Amino acid sequence: MSENTSQNPEATEPDGKGWASQVGPWIIRYGKWVWAAPVSMALAALMVVVRVAAQIVGSDALMWNVASGVGEPWWTVFTSVVWTSTWVHLVVDVVLLLSLGAWVERKITSQWYALVGLGSAWAGTALALGGAQVISLVDRQWAEALAPQYISGITGLLVGTALAVSIRLDTLWRRRIQIVLFTILGVTVLFSGSIDSIASLLAGIIGWAIGFVLWGKSRDRRGLTGTRREGRVLIALIVAGVTIGTLMALRSPDMVGALANLRGDLLLDVNEEDVAQVCNTAGMEAQCAHMSYMLRSTGFAARLLPILPLLVQLVLTWGLRGGRRAAFWGTMVIQGGSALLAIAHLVVVRASVSGFDAVAESLGMNEGGVPSARLIIPIVVPLTLLLLVAANRRLFTVKAAAGTYTKFWIRLGVVTTIVLVIYVAVGLAMRHTFTPEATLFGLVGDFFVRLLPVPALYLISPQFQSDSMWLSRATDWLAILPWLAAIVLLLVSFGKRALPNAAERERYKEIVRATNAGTMAWMSTWEGNDFWESQKYEAGVAYRSDLGVALTVTDPAAHPEDLEEVMKEFADFCSSQGMIPAFYSVHGPVTEVTDSWGWPRLQVAEETVLELPGLAFKGKSFQGIRTALNRGTKEGIRPVWTTWQECPPDLAMQIEAMSEQWASGKGLPEMGFTLGGVDELDDPDVMLLLAVDEDDKLHGATSWMPVYEQGKIIGWTLDFMRRRDDGFRPAMEYMIAQAALWAQQENYQILSLSGAPLAKAQPAKNADSVADEDVEAGSSSAALDFILEILGKNLEPVYGFRSLLQFKAKFRPTYTPVYLSMPDVGSLATVGLAIGHAYLPDMTVADTARLVKALRDK
Repeated sequence: MSENTSQNPEATEPDGKGWASQVGPWIIRYGKWVWAAPVSMALAALMVVVRVAAQIVGSDALMWNVASGVGEPWWTVFTSVVWTSTWVHLVVDVVLLLSLGAWVERKITSQWYALVGLGSAWAGTALALGGAQVISLVDRQWAEALAPQYISGITGLLVGTALAVSIRLDTLWRRRIQIVLFTILGVTVLFSGSIDSIASLLAGIIGWAIGFVLWGKSRDRRGLTGTRREGRVLIALIVAGVTIGTLMALRSPDMVGALANLRGDLLLDVNEEDVAQVCNTAGMEAQCAHMSYMLRSTGFAARLLPILPLLVQLVLTWGLRGGRRAAFWGTMVIQGGSALLAIAHLVVVRASVSGFDAVAESLGMNEGGVPSARLIIPIVVPLTLLLLVAANRRLFTVKAAAGTYTKFWIRLGVVTTIVLVIYVAVGLAMRHTFTPEATLFGLVGDFFVRLLPVPALYLISPQFQSDSMWLSRATDWLAILPWLAAIVLLLVSFGKRALPNAAERERYKEIVRATNAGTMAWMSTWEGNDFWESQKYEAGVAYRSDLGVALTVTDPAAHPEDLEEVMKEFADFCSSQGMIPAFYSVHGPVTEVTDSWGWPRLQVAEETVLELPGLAFKGKSFQGIRTALNRGTKEGIRPVWTTWQECPPDLAMQIEAMSEQWASGKGLPEMGFTLGGVDELDDPDVMLLLAVDEDDKLHGATSWMPVYEQGKIIGWTLDFMRRRDDGFRPAMEYMIAQAALWAQQENYQILSLSGAPLAKAQPAKNADSVADEDVEAGSSSAALDFILEILGKNLEPVYGFRSLLQFKAKFRPTYTPVYLSMPDVGSLATVGLAIGHAYLPDMTVADTARLVKALRDK
């Protein structure tokens, strides 16, 4: 997959039908697939019948006898699963039943699906109703909110069966499903607090327990390579879940869960009567100052300020997922500061002051007896997150490039200073509008107070309040600018990575020469790659780091006996750096190792190799090759072997012009990554073979990379291919044949014509030939193969991958499949984006539009 496939030796029309004609068989197959899930289909049909009946007789009348709630008839525990309150709710539930539900049913059989799903849903509903009674004993406010609510729908059934079937999956997917579902369910209960969310969580726990009893002994117990990455995902999910839940609570007053009380610590809606009552109470000066400030700051910017620290934490959560040390320390500071502010707030507000209880009760703070647990939640939540992150410090080891955070603080300081100067200048110019009258040092201190998170304003409030409404709004906006700058700068810093230096590149070349790195190894030494070197073996891996993926350029450079240990060491390195290890453009020995790990693989290209011993262009099958050689001789074409450094300037200029002509003619971006261009020719180890006529006119150019094995060059691999449109037409056949004859004469063993992306010697299965058992087992290989088949066909008119493979078939090569192997199929979308960006890193919106137009025109 090394030569630049953008130059087609022979343009051929794409074969096969368009993707649209292949969708029909998949729809039919899906229908047959769902038909084999009778329980899911029956539930979906029953839900439709109930919804129609509700439309006829009235939803309220039927709901009381079907949906389950506190004080409703006992049988509603069993009927609530088929109740949907709206048509939208019905559509969502039916879609879930006929997709996720049908998959689970086929996975564990209809009998077990009915038993586990309905059993966990019914038990979760019954326990939730009983739990509502318990909640009334400890939190009357929460219990009062639960009383009029109902439990309905198939969420509990799907959650219970999904967690049950997760026991039967491999270690990686079992862990991911359980982490994601329990995190979502837990956060929903703690913030929303609805009786439906409680029932779903309990159903999930029961379903997991049933699955463990049924299939726990036979579960996959294999350890995972790169478990640190999974640990980071878990920590990030928990922190993000609490943060997002808090953001939702700020905008959703209906949330009544235990953690919804965080809203009261970040927002306090007050009116003039509340402020007057507090300010007239002795000993409540701090509360008076804070509420007075909140009363005046009611604009959009003032309401945005409580959200900004949460947005910073969300950005830091992204960094935690990537293992960033800076994100670790940032989270520690934010959560630790939040806990300290909450403690200080509680001490101040709950201090024994004259008249506090009367004022608090009149403001509704103690109405019905607020339990003490709710008062300490703003302390417990950030403290718990802080301890959780601190206990897993070893997971966060990834450092940014040198100087990244020096620049971060300098830039943030510059933004803050500019905003401060504007604030002070405007304040002094309008100092008479402030109460009390503003001073220089007072404004400086007041500005930094305004930057503090909202909980801090319970303890210290801005000193000055302006009588000018527009000035008050302006000062609120100025206060949020440094926060916004911090968010942007953090996002930029988490995208920074240290680039390899020239010494690393040269060291990697030495490893490639000394080991067995495969036929396409030399492209791994190109500029733009990162280089990892083993600490235990003479080995290394070249990769591209993008979108959290470590995308290898080709096979690892290692001695055969060390390959598995080197790959394991590299996978662990990727995990420590917060990256997904993706072995891309690799051959059989690598996939044998990843197969033993249980990693899925996907063929992404076909490499063509000429075995030089015994090669002779004789017989009918080589007639075209002999014709190209004979025509070249008659027309005065001669082969010229050189390197870029030794290439005559006039020929070098012609090579560049020929490449530019192709690019401008296509009007589409030229691919990179494993497809070399003119820049990759400037390497003394790379040989150039040119087709030149008697007038020194260049008709074609190819480049050949050395193939090393244990310190010795055993062959050459084709990379760069270009020919003149108006020149010697069979130039490509001529140059490749000349290269084969020369390499054979020099006693080399192989000549690789490299790989053709998205092309195979044997076509992939179409939709009709995908085995039903593959679909039933949840296998993704057939579906992914189908997707690549469609992609290859549709890109063929533009980049010509398949016609390139057909061209190479003229040389009667040996076909060698080239693969992508990754830890799990769930990473395919991210890995796919990383591959696309690696090949087209500079693709603009205009380029994309031209590509779409070219595909449409073809």
